[in-house]
Amino acid sequence: MEGEIYIGGKGLALGYWNKPTLTDQSFFEHSQLGRIYKTGDWGVMRKEGYIEFLGRRDQQVKINGYRVELTEIEKYILEINGISNVVVAVTKKPPNKNVLYAYYVSNRKIPVNVFRFYLSMKLPAYMIPTHFIPVDEIPLNVNGKVDRDLLVQIYSDAETKEYVAPESEKEKILVQVWEEVLNLDRIGVHDNFFDLAGDSISALLIIAKLQTHHMKLDPKFLYMYPTFREVSNFIENYHLTEEDKETVVGEIRLTPSQCWFFGKQFIEMNKFNHIILLLSKEGFNREQLNIQWNNLS
Repeated sequence: MEGEIYIGGKGLALGYWNKPTLTDQSFFEHSQLGRIYKTGDWGVMRKEGYIEFLGRRDQQVKINGYRVELTEIEKYILEINGISNVVVAVTKKPPNKNVLYAYYVSNRKIPVNVFRFYLSMKLPAYMIPTHFIPVDEIPLNVNGKVDRDLLVQIYSDAETKEYVAPESEKEKILVQVWEEVLNLDRIGVHDNFFDLAGDSISALLIIAKLQTHHMKLDPKFLYMYPTFREVSNFIENYHLTEEDKETVVGEIRLTPSQCWFFGKQFIEMNKFNHIILLLSKEGFNREQLNIQWNNLS
């Protein structure tokens, strides 16, 4: 089980020098272990008896139900030519949705589709930041650490694009699909899919709904050309044939999510779980639930 790492012992410090508030937040008296320190590090106790360090707790966030390590995203962004520094932060967007922002320092202008194309080969879609913001420098706080709160303030959503209505029949259908999936009104042809809090799940829903209108769109184009007008150029007419209904056989390439999973080299790969919370206003019948659960096993 994962958890936060605490340390204690005779060599533990008494607190932070002249910082009583920070000391009270990080040092505690344990009934059995004595004085302990809250490190802010995240880890897991392995059956072999050692603790595996998983990263900083404040740099792990949940995106679409997945735990994301921000430093892992930063590592791959730094591999892009011209990037000298980068910080990935998370911002809450309506409706209560975590959105990833990448703030980077570079000596040249880098198109957003360059970031998304490169990261799509390294990371699953949910780990690719929604926004890539160029900054002159990464601000630091008085302790010399990255001031993530100030970084978030640098970017302002105050700038709004002029609304341009769809013109062709194709654009009107695409706007209708986007508005249904993203639960938004008045989407213009210059709006950006990711600026509207679109994600990998939304993209799949859009592609599925387009097929009901006999339209086909390759998901990669939505990531490479996320504005409405740009991506509409890659939509093809699509009609289901008898060949489409046949069973597909043969080898297929791993998806980015599968590549990420196997690349992690988990010690116990069969214990990787995705947890889902089910809610019901009427409640659940425990007896019937147990019966159905036993039928599955």
